[in-house]
Amino acid sequence: MRKLIAVIVLLMFLASNFAVAIAENEGSGNGTSSGNMESDDDSDDANDDDSDEDDDSDDDSDETNNTKNVRKIKIKERVEILKDKTEDKYNRCMMACKGNQGEDCNVRCRGLIKSAEKISNIQEKLGNIRAERIEILKDANRSSLSEDDLEKLVQLDRARLKELAKLSDEKLKGELKRLKLVKVKEENLAKRRIIAEEKLKDWKNAFEKAKEKFKENNELYKEKKETFNEVKEKLKACKDQDTEECKKLNEEALSRGKEFLLKTADLAIEHLNKIKAKAESSDTLTEEEVKEISEKIDNAIKELEDAKAKVSGATSKEELQDAAKAINNAWKRIKYNSMEYAVRIVNARVGEIIKRSENLERKMQCAVEQMGEQNASTDEVNSLIDEFSGKIGSARDKYDNAKELLKQAREIKANGDSSDEEDAKVKDLVEKAKQQFSEAHNDLKEAHELLKKILAIMKESNVNVGECKSSGLNEGEVYAVEEVSEESIGEVTE
Repeated sequence: MRKLIAVIVLLMFLASNFAVAIAENEGSGNGTSSGNMESDDDSDDANDDDSDEDDDSDDDSDETNNTKNVRKIKIKERVEILKDKTEDKYNRCMMACKGNQGEDCNVRCRGLIKSAEKISNIQEKLGNIRAERIEILKDANRSSLSEDDLEKLVQLDRARLKELAKLSDEKLKGELKRLKLVKVKEENLAKRRIIAEEKLKDWKNAFEKAKEKFKENNELYKEKKETFNEVKEKLKACKDQDTEECKKLNEEALSRGKEFLLKTADLAIEHLNKIKAKAESSDTLTEEEVKEISEKIDNAIKELEDAKAKVSGATSKEELQDAAKAINNAWKRIKYNSMEYAVRIVNARVGEIIKRSENLERKMQCAVEQMGEQNASTDEVNSLIDEFSGKIGSARDKYDNAKELLKQAREIKANGDSSDEEDAKVKDLVEKAKQQFSEAHNDLKEAHELLKKILAIMKESNVNVGECKSSGLNEGEVYAVEEVSEESIGEVTE
């Protein structure tokens, strides 16, 4: 029977209805507790095996009573500690308040104590959720996992927890090695680097400047291109002719060609400057990523500036053609890299939303616990949270797929000079990544709609998700579970 109970607990764990399962298990035995599920499953064999059933029930009863007694003692101890702390806080508040004329210190201090107790109760509930989830994981044949590994699992969202729960202990440990638990300021949850306000302002100004210059150069580029094409068209009539008029047209074509090529290079340079400024002002890229993007863009800009010098110094059609090839080759080398950079930077926002949604889900689990204590039904909200977690998990998978596609594109370009075939592969990979980012964004939009429903239900129960905070954290801190390879600006708790 105990094996059957373990299986049932595991099924409950896979459904992620931790708070509901535990609340029902501690109740009077009505509803759909694990005991009732067991009775239904064994109903056909009940008459044949009554004595074994009674023996097991007695053992279970003794274990339950022991557990309840231990819990009562712990609760009594906590009440005494909280009572002493509350009186101490009240006395200190009264001492500090005495100098304030015209203020009712008793009312003020009792109000402050009440608020502090409310926050303390919420933190304790979250601590209980953590303990309950660890116990469930241990019961589900996960006793060989270390406390560090269990702590990581406790902080995961439901969707990831369900996937990992399917793995054997060995594979699960391997996956958990790839993860690290980090304490970060909630405002820095999705950040990979902290940027000084002054620097951020400079880079944003640089982006706006490059954006304006790009717009101006684009207009001039179109004008110069049109003028150059008009002269080229006139030159067609000069084929095999060496008249004075044709000589003047050739000179004009060389001049117009220079203007056109210089604006072509300027347009490319400002396009790259925009991407560079955007990368440098991004706090969702790592320092390493920003450095890589900036260095490659700087090298490409130098190539274009060198090509511009060749254009300016050209004195013949042949020299101008060589200068045009230099510009074309420089742009070709950076063209698809710049596309990949732009896609990566723009869609870093998707990763930020996913991180914040994972943290929000942990708070919602705490809120569900509060609803259960108020005897409010949690079935609907738990179902919606499962859906929400599934959508966030789907968005995360697509986001990770997109990042992997962009990585493959970078690796192709890192090989050096590219062929048309390699350029086509890079373009295809970048387009596929854009599609994955777009689908991830759609998942997040659907998750947002579910979130509105969840918060509406919680509001009806007078539960505030924002007040939920995990134990072991300082004010403004949250937990984040990240890949070991990821840089973090938080404190690793392992």
